[in-house]
Amino acid sequence: MASLQSAADTRLHDYLDDKLQTYADFTSLDQLISNVQSQQTLLKQQLDEAQADLDAAEETSLEHARETRERATASHKEQDSINKRLLAFTGTGNVEEASQLFEYNMAKIRSFEAVNKYSAMLHEVQSLDKAARDALQSSPEASIDSFSELKNLSLSLNTLEDDAQGAAPSLPLYIQKVESDLWKAMRDSFASDLQKSLDKMLWPKKGVTVPPTSRNDFEKAVMRLLALQQPELEAQVQRRKRDPHFCQQPRVLLPIEIMVDPIAARFRYHFSGDKPTNRLDKPEYFFSHFLELLDDHIDLLNNAIQPCLFRSFKDTSVASEMAYFDATTAYITSLLPMLRTKLTSLVNRIANQPQLLSHLIHELIKFDTTLREEWQFDGRGGNHSLASAGDSAASWPGLTGELLNHQDIFDSWFYAEKEFADSRYQSIIEDTSNFLLDYEDSTNITTVSRPTKAASRLNDLLATITSTYRPLVQIEHKLRFLLGIQIPLLERFHARLKDPHDAFTSMTGARSKMNVSSSSSDSPDVQGTSELERLCRVYGSAEFLIKMMHEWGEDLFFLGLSEDLRRSARRPDTTTIAGYAIEDIAKRTNPSLLNSEVDGASSSPMTNTETALSQPQNGSDSSLFTTTIFLYTQLTQSTYSVLLKTLVSQIHETLRPYIRLNNWVYGSDDLSNKKQDSRITGTTAELTTSLTFLTNQFGFLAKVLSRVPLRRLVREVARQGVDAFLFDYVLSRRKIGAGGAAQIRHDMDALEGVLSRYASSATSGLRRLREGVNLLNALPSNAYGGGSVQGQAEEDSWASNEPSMNHNQSNSSTLALSLQNIESRLFASNDQARAVLRELGMGYGSLAEPPTYPEPAGRGISAAIPGASLRSRAAGRRATMGVAEDSLPVNELTRGLNVREARLVVQSRVELTR
Repeated sequence: MASLQSAADTRLHDYLDDKLQTYADFTSLDQLISNVQSQQTLLKQQLDEAQADLDAAEETSLEHARETRERATASHKEQDSINKRLLAFTGTGNVEEASQLFEYNMAKIRSFEAVNKYSAMLHEVQSLDKAARDALQSSPEASIDSFSELKNLSLSLNTLEDDAQGAAPSLPLYIQKVESDLWKAMRDSFASDLQKSLDKMLWPKKGVTVPPTSRNDFEKAVMRLLALQQPELEAQVQRRKRDPHFCQQPRVLLPIEIMVDPIAARFRYHFSGDKPTNRLDKPEYFFSHFLELLDDHIDLLNNAIQPCLFRSFKDTSVASEMAYFDATTAYITSLLPMLRTKLTSLVNRIANQPQLLSHLIHELIKFDTTLREEWQFDGRGGNHSLASAGDSAASWPGLTGELLNHQDIFDSWFYAEKEFADSRYQSIIEDTSNFLLDYEDSTNITTVSRPTKAASRLNDLLATITSTYRPLVQIEHKLRFLLGIQIPLLERFHARLKDPHDAFTSMTGARSKMNVSSSSSDSPDVQGTSELERLCRVYGSAEFLIKMMHEWGEDLFFLGLSEDLRRSARRPDTTTIAGYAIEDIAKRTNPSLLNSEVDGASSSPMTNTETALSQPQNGSDSSLFTTTIFLYTQLTQSTYSVLLKTLVSQIHETLRPYIRLNNWVYGSDDLSNKKQDSRITGTTAELTTSLTFLTNQFGFLAKVLSRVPLRRLVREVARQGVDAFLFDYVLSRRKIGAGGAAQIRHDMDALEGVLSRYASSATSGLRRLREGVNLLNALPSNAYGGGSVQGQAEEDSWASNEPSMNHNQSNSSTLALSLQNIESRLFASNDQARAVLRELGMGYGSLAEPPTYPEPAGRGISAAIPGASLRSRAAGRRATMGVAEDSLPVNELTRGLNVREARLVVQSRVELTR
């Protein structure tokens, strides 16, 4: 107690020390006391509430304990009472013995109850069986009702038996036997009635109809058989709805099965044994016979059977199944079993004969296609609205799919088709005449270049292969053909095209080195086009196949296959399809197959090439030929580059006599430029070879290249082969007088005339040369005045996009310009240079300094000639920019004369006048 008091005193002292630390704290002593009293009151209230809760809890606990004791006492009393009654009931003196004896007696009672129910059910089954049999002749409809009750009882008992895990198997087996016997008896009775009607109409004779006098009996017999089968059909439909993966073959309708019996017997007679119609190499015989059976009896099915199906099933769940509600589908379903039996027998005999097996499968594919397209047969008998349109697994695989599900059969057929395709391909490439350009091909030359016969025939072969496996349903089978036959053939042909391309490149490279060291001045053969033809074979074949692969990629068949592959690749548990790894499939077809549908990120790392391939091309990134198209596109680009280099090199050779001319200084100071033009009698003789060469080469190319590459080639040859060459070696290096300038302009007109026949854009490739020539003709011939200044913008349509001559400028202002004045202003500053060029009516380009580059290989041209840094300026610009030629815009490729080049042209005239 003393310790508690001491602790309380200590806390009091600490509290006072905390609250009363300074003299000023005593002024709020009353407030402090008031707060302490408020807290004391609150604590006392909480203590009272806690005490009240404790009292209530103690009272509740005491009440619960009292009730528990009372229940325990009552339980003991009740147990004592039960024990006394149990002892009295069993007549024993031991409670434990009495309990065991009582449990034994209760088990016997439950067994007796089960036997009683068992007997009652047997009695009910026997009653239904007897009622059905008794009414079979007098009242078939009542007999069917009794059978339906028995059938439902059997189905419900089967469900209970499954729940009981086979505890009482004898009763369900007995009921099933009674049901089966009754079903057979009723079927035989109803079938006998139907057979009588069929005999009257001479079934299965072609084109028979139901006589009006027996139509009522015929319909009654059909509908009774349908009613007898209806419980079984409804059970199957319900199971299909519960289990979407349930794919059991639809059952054959009883009335149609009876009608098909004589047809099946006739089929077996003709297509079994040693009959002449039973030939291993002619499976089309029994396929044709099958389709004839459909044509022979379609009218009877639609007119007699279809109304019975409608009346029997219109308000039932069976109506959702086409195999039961459509007479034609039901008839085909009933005929297929005999065909399956025949196919099994035939395949066993020809399994080791690939050619016969391949022929059988080809005919079977045609047969399945006929059933699907002409007879609208779905094979499963299900409701098509339940299946996804793009889900191949929901489609009927056909008899072909059923047969090819056996892996050994599919492998035998696949390797037979692969061997056939390889032999066809080998025969194509071994015939050297197939690598000539196919001038008989109907391909539109304006859209795609002319291919070789080999490319056209390879396209036909690939189309044949596609038609072979197009009807297949399973993705594994389709993929084997795509990756195992088609793409390998395209890859092999690509290698075959690349070989002559590489050989030509090596040959021309060696020839260029020989030309550098050669001193011969012979011109190339301007008539021959053999080198171009070799390149055009490669280019045309590759471009043609690229176009065809783009068309295949947009085909619904390949789009569907691509979508199936994407869905399979997105499944986490799928790593291979048809034995191919998902990554390998994507690498050989389209790397974007690995892209996630959500974020587009690749599920595996890809190389730069694969990343480029995975981008959309030509508006679609779903093509299965993206990788192969990329290979062929690289080949066309490389071939185009070699073709361009070859043409440029050849045109340079033909222009060498022209650039060696030195007699450009002639001209009279007292003649205007127009008068100088009038004295020109024709094109320079040294240019004739070049004109003939361009005419022959581009005349040939116009027959084999499509419009786009031809126009680009003409423009590039004009720019690299003519424009750069003549500007660098004539305008920049020769002293040219007024007469020479007029002659060069006349020669330019001749060159433009030849090139413009094949591409209107050719003039843009000669733009710098034309502007340089026009500048020479615009300069006055007298260094100190006089001379006529004639702009040529109005004469040259190629300059329509550039600043043309100022037509508002008076002739007096241009006449006032002297060569000396032009020179001083042109070299004074860039601004004055622009101004004087405008006064001369000239357009001008960028002021950027053209890059320098090494002297091109050639003969008889000195590297010491001034102005060498201006040669091939466009090529140098491309090399400096590090971009491909075709990626530059047209205005960059065809830029006109710049100020520096204008200064070179003017300087040569100034030096001439001095």
